[in-house]
Formats: sequence, structure tokens, C-alpha cells
Amino acid sequence: MHQALSDLDDATAVVPTPVQTAITAELETEARGLRDTLAEYTEGVELPETDTRRRWDFEAPFVVVGDVDGLSDKDRDRLNRREQGGTSKQLRAGAADLRLLLDAYTQSTNDAAMLLIDNFSITDDPFEVDQDRFFLNVEAPMPNGDYGRDGWAVEICRWVPDPEDEDSASGEQVLRCNRSAPPTTTEITDLLNRSGGRQEQLAAWAKIPVGDALTGTSFVVTERYED
Repeated sequence: MHQALSDLDDATAVVPTPVQTAITAELETEARGLRDTLAEYTEGVELPETDTRRRWDFEAPFVVVGDVDGLSDKDRDRLNRREQGGTSKQLRAGAADLRLLLDAYTQSTNDAAMLLIDNFSITDDPFEVDQDRFFLNVEAPMPNGDYGRDGWAVEICRWVPDPEDEDSASGEQVLRCNRSAPPTTTEITDLLNRSGGRQEQLAAWAKIPVGDALTGTSFVVTERYED
């Protein structure tokens, strides 16, 4: 810890004063949180629950961000693997992409959407029985190029039941909207809100031909995988 703080002092010695002030305030908050948690553990002091309270649980992130799950020890290990082989430029872009996904996810009103941090994606997979089940993915590039994902895309897929196992199904792509540049937070949020965890909306989008946008959105279909 001493070495880490020494390294931090060296790294921040040349940054602007406002940045130094922000870092100092953050460290003070961390120190206060440690003292409060120690008092709670050793003396039974009851602490108020707030959205910004640090969690000192091994399997949870230090700072709570709404209802977002992730950044447990296992999540961090998976993110570390995603970084392997990535250049400094790719890693910086990956961090920005995750922030964009997080912003869109937290601003969306789609309760069926899930943020998959280590997969750099958001999925909307509403479960409705007795229907041709579709799901939607919003995908950012992988920092190390895993799965050949080197650009932003929105895709609609269909769950296809396994004829030999009624409890199993595989996802098959229906269409894909590739983007040469990252979408905005608003574009992703609007897409998720319009999808809204509704099979009928996904089924309607699944019929959009190449060259047309998913109705009500800015995402244009660039590939189809079935007629």
C-alpha cells in the first residue's frame, strides 16, 4: 500500500491542481470509509446505507453504481484477460467504450436489458414462452480483438431450440448493424428504450432489410443472415 501511494504521488506531481484536489478528496473518502467500516466491524457501529458508500466485500465493487452488477474478483480477472494482447490505444478506447455502455445502460428505462461488463456489451433478452424468441445485443469492440470484434455493432438474434434437448437452445444471428464510429449514449439509450424487453418489437426489427434503419433508431442494417 505504501509503495502504491508513493507511485501515486509521483504520477500526480505534474498534473494540474484541480486534478490533485480531486485525487486528494477521493483518498480522504477512502480513508474515512475504511475507518467507518472498521468501527462497524469491531465496535458494532451502525452506518447509514448510501448509494456512494464503499463496499469492502471481496466479491463487490468499491463504489455502488445503481443496480449494476460487476467488478467482482471474477469480473476483474476476466477484464484482465480481455486486456492481454491489446495495445495502449486499444485499452484506452476500451475504457471509453465501457463508460459509454455504462452511461447508456443506467440511463435506459429498459428493465430487461443487462450490462455484460467483461463482454463489452448490453443485451436485451426478454423471455416469453410460446413465441419465436429474439434478443438484441449492443456490442463494443473487444480491446484485444477477441471474437473478431473490432467495431461497434447492434445485432438481432433468435434462440433456436435444440431438437434433442428441450432445455437447450443456441443463438443464431438474424441481422447486424455495423458502425464505423461509436454510437452516442443517446442513440444506445433510445434503442434500448424502444426495444423495451418486448418480443413484438424485436420481431418487427428482425424483418428490416439491408440498407434500412431499425424503425425509430439510427442503426442501419448492414448484414442479414437469413431471408
